[in-house]
Amino acid sequence: MSVVGNALMAAGMAFVGPASFAGAGAAPSAHLIFAATSLVGLGWAVNNVSTFARSNVAAADLGYPKDTNTAMVITGELPFCVFMPL
Repeated sequence: MSVVGNALMAAGMAFVGPASFAGAGAAPSAHLIFAATSLVGLGWAVNNVSTFARSNVAAADLGYPKDTNTAMVITGELPFCVFMPL
């Protein structure tokens, strides 16, 4: 899943540029930017979902119960680890 998310983000970022290999047909326009940022957002969402799923499985493998409390800890830890360095 992470590979799909990264591919979607790369495709979106390539067209926001626009990338030189896209040719003259991909002139920057509002619709192209909207589509490209939608791809980036979808890729980010796919990456977050796959990271949460892998974290949930890893917690279960360590012996933590598969319940709401474990899911809430993981849900709180992921943004903390991502945004704390900022």
